[in-house]
Amino acid sequence: TTKTTNETQSLGASVSSESIPNGGQGPDIVTDTEFPLLFPAGKDKSSIEVALVSPPNNAPVYAYLDTLKDIELRISQQAIPESFSGQEATKLQEVAEDFQATDKLQIDDMTIYYGFTERFGGVQSLVFIKNGVMVFISSAQKLSDDTWAGYILGLQ
Repeated sequence: TTKTTNETQSLGASVSSESIPNGGQGPDIVTDTEFPLLFPAGKDKSSIEVALVSPPNNAPVYAYLDTLKDIELRISQQAIPESFSGQEATKLQEVAEDFQATDKLQIDDMTIYYGFTERFGGVQSLVFIKNGVMVFISSAQKLSDDTWAGYILGLQ
């Protein structure tokens, strides 16, 4: 069974699965994932609707929506691809460049790549690896490095 949006909102999360585009059909809301996902501080998978957004026969990519400073965020996560083995830093940088995320934010030993594009009304994109998961975040507005650092450190 899947949680309804009303149940999710009553748990304090501001999540709406209708906002995740999927060719006119809603994404598959899932309760189990093939790897542990990272969730924002104070939230867990029981309070957020998680959708499987990867195409069939591809490695699973899961996504959910969150808000930060009243700005909607889309967080997508996937297991680190096997092709990254032994060269995670280099491969992550290549992925970041593909997303035009060429600025860097360093938090301890974690490098977060980010960029802003004016396309689609302006989107800030971030990509990084944390706890064995590759995370992509897109935001409809630019946020400060300090704001992002706090949010990313809170992902558990």
